[in-house]
Amino acid sequence: MVSRCRDPAAAGRARIGPRGPRPPAVVPADARALGSPVRRGTCSHRRVRRGGLWLVAAAAVLPRLAVLLYERDRILTKFTEKSDDFAQTFVHHGTFGFLPGEPSAYTQPLYGFFLVPLYWLFGRHWIVVGLAQTGLALATALLVYAIGARVVSRRVGIVAALISTLNPYLVWHDVHVNREIVDQVVAAAFVLAIVIAVERRSTRWAALAGALTGIAILGNSRLVLLPLALAAYVVWRLGFRAWVAGVVLVAAAAVAAAPWVIRNRVELGCTTITTDARALWKANNLQTYHVLASGHWIDEVK
Repeated sequence: MVSRCRDPAAAGRARIGPRGPRPPAVVPADARALGSPVRRGTCSHRRVRRGGLWLVAAAAVLPRLAVLLYERDRILTKFTEKSDDFAQTFVHHGTFGFLPGEPSAYTQPLYGFFLVPLYWLFGRHWIVVGLAQTGLALATALLVYAIGARVVSRRVGIVAALISTLNPYLVWHDVHVNREIVDQVVAAAFVLAIVIAVERRSTRWAALAGALTGIAILGNSRLVLLPLALAAYVVWRLGFRAWVAGVVLVAAAAVAAAPWVIRNRVELGCTTITTDARALWKANNLQTYHVLASGHWIDEVK
């Protein structure tokens, strides 16, 4: 094709006489072909990685859906955590507690506030709870994969995700009304965040890890000292000059947990995360093992 910017005479001369042989390509065809195996290898690698992720997703979702269908008549009637009562009271009366107009901190709030929007938007139904919690289990498995892939390798990440998500007890537990389903996804999230914070020497990622740790405390008050442990880990890995990241982490955790603590101070008159100490009592009770070994629920410990 003749360029438009060439003069007419040059264009005319270009059309006179037979065409000469075309010059060879700047990049020979055989040289261009060398790139094909590389591209094919890259595509194959991506397919393997996607296949691994699909395997993790299937392992997380399919067994839980099977348990959900089998247990559908018992999802909301047996083994329910008291957060279920709190969520129902909040949706119908606007009070986070057992009774309308009587606010309570007799549970850690994270799981209850996970249930609140589900009950408000879709109603209290076994399929709503089961599908939402299956989604959280999937998110947990993918986060475990991400941790393993970043720390060791993608293959290790896939194996770790499969081991964690196919635990038989978790498969059953994750679709019932129990608060640990939110604990595990938040825990996996803050572990990944702290790994990235150390890897990138990032204060922002340290802040995110701190915020996630604060949220985790709202799901399990036993983790109240965890921000300090993570801050010490950051300083240990990055050196004393990284103390700013450690301080930011602890501050972010405090900010995340503060609204709930302030609420308890204002409405209940006590600065606390929870007023329920039964979990500590049940965990150290001589009856606990026998109750669980006989197939009963831990709340039946007297």
